[in-house]
Amino acid sequence: MWARVKGEAENAVQKMPFAAKYAFRPGFVQPMAGVSTQHNPFRALYKVLSPIYPRGS
Repeated sequence: MWARVKGEAENAVQKMPFAAKYAFRPGFVQPMAGVSTQHNPFRALYKVLSPIYPRGS
């Protein structure tokens, strides 16, 4: 569902009458402190990336 909604939003931006239009897609979204995932691959990924992307308070 999120991909459909994102696509609809990007299409709506492209239809706006501006000279330049941009749609940004983040490559990494870091969870907030105290938030965890139930998916083991993501847990492992966050653990590996923790020295590079430390969580804020």
